[in-house]
Amino acid sequence: LDPDQDVYVCNILKCRPPGNRRPTPEESETCIPYLHEQLAGVDPKVIVALGNTAVASLIGGGTTLGITKLRGEW
Repeated sequence: LDPDQDVYVCNILKCRPPGNRRPTPEESETCIPYLHEQLAGVDPKVIVALGNTAVASLIGGGTTLGITKLRGEW
């Protein structure tokens, strides 16, 4: 993959929470509409979620499973 052409990196949150703590669900929900706009513009074939915050936000936070249990699942 060519990082300049084939990869787009973005974050769930658009700013760091105080103390760089894990964001609350409300903070993640506030930023999700902007993330959806970014993804619509990029139209990715694959999304790779890096970390529990990304996974929980992208799948709606309706799971209590961590990223280790979800790894490899489509």
